Amino acid sequence: MTSRLVADATQSVSNAAKSLLRFTWRGTESVRVYEEHAKSFIYKDDTLKKDAVEIVFAGKPYPTLGNPPDPIHATAKIMGPKNKTITSIHVYADGKVVASKKKFNKES
Repeated sequence: MTSRLVADATQSVSNAAKSLLRFTWRGTESVRVYEEHAKSFIYKDDTLKKDAVEIVFAGKPYPTLGNPPDPIHATAKIMGPKNKTITSIHVYADGKVVASKKKFNKES
């Protein structure tokens, strides 16, 4: 019985933390699909889930022309306490998210 109560309390804290994650878009309106993909990425990693407080998107989604070209994506920073960058990410409309710090790029 005690372990169930602890599990329920842990889940409640986790749900509360999820609702506290902020999204900021610089110079453009928010695009919810990119926010949802970024949030899902964060909740797959214990460190990010614990430390992330804000995702700051650097403008509207765009393609990168290059060799090879990068499809349309949103660029963002995952911010932790004291406004410290944890990692930068590219978020794609199909749900793919790639972090600049390789340790966060886990296969789903």
